[in-house]
Amino acid sequence: MEPFIQLRADDSIIHIARRAGKVNAIIVCEGATESEALKLVARRLSIAEKLGRVRIAVTDAEGINALRREVLPAILALVIGRVARRVEAVGVIVDSEDLEPRERLNSLLDGLRGRGYKVESVKELCSSVWEARLKIEDRLVPQPLIVAVNSLHGNPYLQHLTAHSIESHLALLKILEGVLDPGEARTASKPKTLAGREDLQLITRASLRNVEEAFGHFACLLEALARHLNVAL
Repeated sequence: MEPFIQLRADDSIIHIARRAGKVNAIIVCEGATESEALKLVARRLSIAEKLGRVRIAVTDAEGINALRREVLPAILALVIGRVARRVEAVGVIVDSEDLEPRERLNSLLDGLRGRGYKVESVKELCSSVWEARLKIEDRLVPQPLIVAVNSLHGNPYLQHLTAHSIESHLALLKILEGVLDPGEARTASKPKTLAGREDLQLITRASLRNVEEAFGHFACLLEALARHLNVAL
């Protein structure tokens, strides 16, 4: 059974609230490409089938500003208010763009601080993946916030790019699969000139090793969610 429930970016908060009451976790993606890539990676690495009867809502915010200012605060409010009473964890996937991964994380958390949240703790789980614990009005939010940042700043093939996004990871997969020449990749300055949504289906036929290398941060996020849902992967 498919564990993912896709919510549209233009869904009203009332509709999201109705669906959120039936899921065990929610993942908020910066854009539609992230949400599609996440589900494809989960299926290719057999994570989806191992999640069993767990239900995970996935939604895209149509941009980092909407994610920080509107969508994520609204989702957290539903969780804290027990409208989404079954939700045990909240995930977030964002592009690093021209920031280092940790800087992008801090920017996201600063946005939540502006909404009245306090950051109780931050723990690095994997490269570009962190788990944060939040407080609101001196009450600990029981559900962890797990943040994965799309970034390949240190990758030898793509470290020259001026910004990083989900397209960076698709470009890396193309290089690993022999679809994109590394020399050609080194002439680019932006990842969107190397890969796009049209390359998503490569995930379905690429080797497991290459998918894990290109999208290890997605696997790490899903594994962290599974631990909080008491599911062994």
